[in-house]
Amino acid sequence: MISVAALYRYPVKTMLGCGVTRTSVAVAGVTGDRRWALKDVEADDFYLGKRLPELMAWTAQEDNSTLPARPMVTLTSPDGIQISSASTDVDATLSELLKHKVKLCYAPQSLDMGGQTAAAFFDDMPLLIMTTNSLAALSRQAPASNFDIRRFRPNILLDCSSMETDVPERDWPGKQLQVGTATLTITSACPRCRMTTHGFSDLPEDKNILAVLQAEHESCLGVYAKVTKVGDIEVGDQGDWINET
Repeated sequence: MISVAALYRYPVKTMLGCGVTRTSVAVAGVTGDRRWALKDVEADDFYLGKRLPELMAWTAQEDNSTLPARPMVTLTSPDGIQISSASTDVDATLSELLKHKVKLCYAPQSLDMGGQTAAAFFDDMPLLIMTTNSLAALSRQAPASNFDIRRFRPNILLDCSSMETDVPERDWPGKQLQVGTATLTITSACPRCRMTTHGFSDLPEDKNILAVLQAEHESCLGVYAKVTKVGDIEVGDQGDWINET
């Protein structure tokens, strides 16, 4: 049996997001997910997480009073300083706090997904899925490390505890999962990098995180997915494989 254990939205790429109990998923993934990102002005790219790992300790929360077409967000530093994306000096304030010239951008990237265009700052595919089985297996393999979900930032955490397989998602690429009223196509395993080892909030730096992933999981954890049929997903929804005998 597969069920939805948790759902997550990350309004700003690299920053901490929040758990939600229900969400719509469309071509661009979870509603409001990674629609914003900080651009490194000097490098002219959006890979600031590798250069400024402290961003992983920032949080981002949508302002629900704004229009869904362009939701405003409030960014909160680890020290509790709050900055609205609607502020006229948001870029200058962020650049000063981070000591790095940045620009807050709203979803300029586009991706052709079967004739439809999606706009968001996801790395590969619109959705990242993980399982409770994999997290439990990692904890057994390296009990001294804390495999906190915040290190890995999935959109969907699936409870597959009824399965005896440690890493069931290894066999999922190419399959279609019906969950809620949405249909998701699993595309590939998600490769992991040293960002999973960074310390932030109450999590310490732990290089063993990546070492275990490399040794036991071919440096991957979780799977990417695209949305084949748009719909709604809620915590507790059951998942069923389509056309599987």
